[in-house]
Amino acid sequence: MTRSGYLPPKPEWPPEKQKKWDQYMAALGRYPEKEQPSQYKREIQCFTCVNAKTNDECNAAGQTTCQLADASCMTEVRNFGYGEKLISKKCKDKNSCHIQQKSNNYSGRWGKQCQPDWFESVCRCCCMDDLCNAAELPCLGVVEEKDCDLAPTLKPLNGTVSCSNGKKTNSKCTITCDEGFTISGGKGDSTAINCAGSGKWSGLINNAYPKCEIKRCPFILDNPIEGVTSCSLGEEYGSSCSIFCNQGYSLTFKERVTPVDQLIVSCVLVDGQLTWQYNESPELVQEEERLLQDSTNMPTCQFSKCEELRINGASMSCTDSNMYKSVCTIQCNAGRRRQGPAKQICRGLQVPSWQGVDEIGATKCVQDIDG
Repeated sequence: MTRSGYLPPKPEWPPEKQKKWDQYMAALGRYPEKEQPSQYKREIQCFTCVNAKTNDECNAAGQTTCQLADASCMTEVRNFGYGEKLISKKCKDKNSCHIQQKSNNYSGRWGKQCQPDWFESVCRCCCMDDLCNAAELPCLGVVEEKDCDLAPTLKPLNGTVSCSNGKKTNSKCTITCDEGFTISGGKGDSTAINCAGSGKWSGLINNAYPKCEIKRCPFILDNPIEGVTSCSLGEEYGSSCSIFCNQGYSLTFKERVTPVDQLIVSCVLVDGQLTWQYNESPELVQEEERLLQDSTNMPTCQFSKCEELRINGASMSCTDSNMYKSVCTIQCNAGRRRQGPAKQICRGLQVPSWQGVDEIGATKCVQDIDG
């Protein structure tokens, strides 16, 4: 038996047996003055920082090679609430580090000392591999929560945005479009995205932030036969379209020839839905007919005609009745003489009228006082 603190003399053995003896004695803590065998040495590298505000900031501060006595990497995170925290990393003695990690479960103000994201929380983690403290709290499986991009929190064009906590983790931003606009991709007038802990927004549309696009009326207004439709913004919300006919043709709507050269139709919201609506008064287009349900009830362009030409005391011969470009020759009856043009022609733009051929004015047959 050996007395406490007594070191037996080193025996003289063959090298292989001596090596095993040295390993045995080193494991018992003997031969303190002797350097431990090489297999018990292990230098590791750790991330190091002091009071960094984010994990990325801490890791960017640098790395160090730990001394043999400090064979573990330690991370300490002090949280002050509202996402405010201080992160420190360093080399640490293995036994001391694990004792401090166990203190995570010791009693604290809110139950335990370590409760990530709580006020006055202190969490510690230990690990023993190269750069094993890269994560924020590797022993808890906690990865640093990062702020998301600022862009979706800003007011979009033609819309508004409301965020629960700006660009911070778990913030929810609701994008609502103005009247006449819709969320890109046909997602309605409003949508929401969320800031995940990874620093990425979820709920994107085709990997892009939601935008407000102008709404469109359900169909395109085509040109009527022998006419033209001219729109300021195509079929987009707020577009104003003028419908008019070529020369020699008149607008006809629901079997009525309108007394105007053109009709105006606009893309407007009616009961929350976009539709085409005539701007004309009910005298021109009746109230129940003001909405264009589809392209089948568009106005048409019919061959123009003048009102029937009536001249008292005269007989007429017309090339095509009262149709456009018809020429009527006027012959006054006996006892009357003509005043004005001898011929009248039906001409003009969309709504033609009788006009003198060889001179301006209307034609009359008046009483011949000499007769």
